[in-house]
Amino acid sequence: NGYMCKMIKEFTGSNFGDLITELKLLEAKELLSGTDMPIESVAEISGYNSPAYFASAFKKAIGMTPRQYRNHMENE
Repeated sequence: NGYMCKMIKEFTGSNFGDLITELKLLEAKELLSGTDMPIESVAEISGYNSPAYFASAFKKAIGMTPRQYRNHMENE
């Protein structure tokens, strides 16, 4: 387990937890920009148990709330 985490860090530059978060948020961004699915459903499909925690993590990483991101992508 430690070896795997070390290899992930070496090859990606991110630790395992950060990599998982990046993948979850990538999925969320695709769902927010490509569907009209409710944000609560996007959170659940992306692996977040709490829509509030999802919104907080999304805003911290992306710089805007999921709703703001969806609106921004619709206007692009």
